[in-house]
Amino acid sequence: MSFSKKDIIDAIDTMVFIEGIAPELMAWTQFGGLVEREGVLILRKVPTPLAEAVWTICVRLFGDFETTPREGWIEDADGFYEFIEAITTTAREISDLM
Repeated sequence: MSFSKKDIIDAIDTMVFIEGIAPELMAWTQFGGLVEREGVLILRKVPTPLAEAVWTICVRLFGDFETTPREGWIEDADGFYEFIEAITTTAREISDLM
């Protein structure tokens, strides 16, 4: 069995919508959600457990870490922002309909 990038994004997008964590993730892309230090982005506050799992994925995809990805940072800000936008699509579309 193989999965495309779109399949994985769609699966995460569904989970983000169902679990209601889109507002927390979208806050990461807005002023104050992340802090830039030494050219990388780090979380301003500790995320909820499920959002922390998403952060871990983001660090593995777009950043780096020393001991654990939970405490890692984002180096590819553009890729990170694009990913967050993609995995919050359903939540943003549904909220626009309401």
